Amino acid sequence: MFLFQEDAVVLPIFFGLLVIIMFVIVLYVFFKVINIHITNALDLSVNKKYYNRNLLILASKIIKADGKINKIEQGFVRNYFIKNYGKKKANRAFEQLKEVTLDKVSIEKTAKKVFDLLSYQERFNFIQFLFGIAYSDGKVTKAEELEVRRIAGYLYLRKKDYLYLQSLFFKDFNKKASSNYTQASNYYYETLGLSESVSDIEIKKTYRSLVKKYHPDKLINTTEDDVIIAKEQFQKIQEAYQKIKGVRGF
Repeated sequence: MFLFQEDAVVLPIFFGLLVIIMFVIVLYVFFKVINIHITNALDLSVNKKYYNRNLLILASKIIKADGKINKIEQGFVRNYFIKNYGKKKANRAFEQLKEVTLDKVSIEKTAKKVFDLLSYQERFNFIQFLFGIAYSDGKVTKAEELEVRRIAGYLYLRKKDYLYLQSLFFKDFNKKASSNYTQASNYYYETLGLSESVSDIEIKKTYRSLVKKYHPDKLINTTEDDVIIAKEQFQKIQEAYQKIKGVRGF
């Protein structure tokens, strides 16, 4: 009888402590998760605030790749930023850049901040822009290509897309560059059933027609094999159009 009474006292205390411990653990996890979300939100907010500056940092690495500052390349970058972001934002970004010691900046960390804010297509376009900087003085040097390639790696650009862009701007890189460009270019035009000589209007018209034909919403009362084929074709059409659009700039 005495042992039973002792157990009756100990058990409630034990379960009470267990409940308190569980509550503390849940509370800790809750605040940990909240803290992570707040930290990520703050980091994203900071990244957005200095987004243009970070783009400029990466662009500056291309300008200084040869160990000297090229005024033509500088002008190319300034004109690009004014055209795409407006004179006010462009000037603010250049002012922010003056506060940065470029030699001490981690390109990997800067690229990561940019990566968090860009879609894949935007990253593709940005690497195209970097190649444009290098090519603005009429040629792309080996040092510039290596720097662009490094940034492309940090932005997780697919190898085939990088080689495609490389072939557009860096034709002296190797003997295969010209043929790589022709093959890649022909492939995308052939996917849309067009030749490279067609107008931008014709490309857009054909694209809209093919999208309507192969769009998943149109795949009604078809076999499973037909659905798979149509979806693959739809993806190829999308990819081809985006690549041609990026090169032509419409």
